[in-house]
Amino acid sequence: MGLGKTFQALAIASYYQSDWPLLVATTSSMKNVWEDTIHKYLPSVLLMHTQYMISAKDYIKDARVLIVSHDMISRALEKLKERNFGVIIIDESHMLKNSKAKCTQAALALAKKAKRVILLSGTPALSRPSELYSQLSMIDEKFFGTFINYSRRYCDGKQTNFGWDASGQSNLQELEVLLSKRFMIRRTKEDVLRMLPDKKQEVVTLDVKLSQMNEEDRKYFDTLAAQYNNVKKGSDKHAALISFFAETSKIKIPSVCSYILQLLDSTNKFLVFAHHQVMLDAIQKVLIHKNKKFIRIDGNTTSEQRKYFVDKFQFEDSYVCAILSITAANAGITLTKAQLIIFAELHWNPSILSQAESRAHRIGQEGEVVARYLLAPGTADDAMWRLIQDKQQTLNKIGLSKESFDNVTVSKQNFAASSPSKNFPTLDIRSYFISPERNASSTAAINVNPREDVEEMDVFDDGMDDILSNLNV
Repeated sequence: MGLGKTFQALAIASYYQSDWPLLVATTSSMKNVWEDTIHKYLPSVLLMHTQYMISAKDYIKDARVLIVSHDMISRALEKLKERNFGVIIIDESHMLKNSKAKCTQAALALAKKAKRVILLSGTPALSRPSELYSQLSMIDEKFFGTFINYSRRYCDGKQTNFGWDASGQSNLQELEVLLSKRFMIRRTKEDVLRMLPDKKQEVVTLDVKLSQMNEEDRKYFDTLAAQYNNVKKGSDKHAALISFFAETSKIKIPSVCSYILQLLDSTNKFLVFAHHQVMLDAIQKVLIHKNKKFIRIDGNTTSEQRKYFVDKFQFEDSYVCAILSITAANAGITLTKAQLIIFAELHWNPSILSQAESRAHRIGQEGEVVARYLLAPGTADDAMWRLIQDKQQTLNKIGLSKESFDNVTVSKQNFAASSPSKNFPTLDIRSYFISPERNASSTAAINVNPREDVEEMDVFDDGMDDILSNLNV
């Protein structure tokens, strides 16, 4: 991640130009990056011979280099097969981990016809060995045989009452050897960027007062926690975690916003990653209220806007913060002007978190990078952090990662701001947590109603009242 996979892939493809035309399958947000890189480093490829396919009806017979999205592969499969691409580059190949998905099946069909296939990913498997099978089949479909054979050997595959279970792991050392000897060229930051500054991970436990919730909401929250802890089936447990995770987001908002406020006392740039729109919106309101310039990249941001926003953050000192969706902005962008990365929320795949950290910890970084995770005890964060650690250990055993979420510095949220006389206590969370029954009937903006003793405590003297009272949750 951040080690020049694009350059290396194009160098290999250029060596085999006699086997072209070249097909580059990537995410829609990376289209401009690939176009710019090809034009800059492969000047022998004429601009008129490089094409980005936007419709299955596009004429592509004159393209020596065709760039397509992963989704377009399945929508225009027959036309792509007719073009007979001899070299194929699949960027972010881990997105094709589901062998039943249409885009994965289409990629496999194209790979069978190609002479050279290059897969690029900083995280080939996000959490378990089964995610590697479809990618390995694109390179050599005969080596491992069927998925049943592969999963029985490396995923502890077995038949259950719910069907074939390939979610486990087995013979990982053998798999690591096979990957390194036959399938994978692995470049680590230690190998490529020996002068890259260090990165350290920290955990800050937030001061979230669950006791502020009313009885009805606390009972609902406890029910979600119990559902997750008691459910055993994989799909049901994942669904329970998603619900638990969503409610945790609302509960964390006041503490996260208070933490962001303290960071704004510094002039240093920082990144903030979150998953839910309600959290992204809350952080944005804090920055707007404090008249701070920021960029925001989420699922609604176009590829052209992404490049514009990244340039603003990288080259203009007045932009102090980048608000980033952890799923939409964990790859394909460089934000090395920041040396502090805040995770307001987690993600259940450790590889996604590692990719997000690499937005700042990559080529071009000049200082030590700190990745700081804001966790709320007693919420879904407890379960997710353990899940992340377990999955990361599996990836390390296969040899796909050297990251670790075990040896981290842990501290508690400190509300002391730069001025010793100024305090930022955790704000009332009751207005952020609404049970489904009341939420269905409520469409107006929610107003924070301070307790009767607030005036004596001077809780809202930091300006948070104006920000948080207008949040739509």
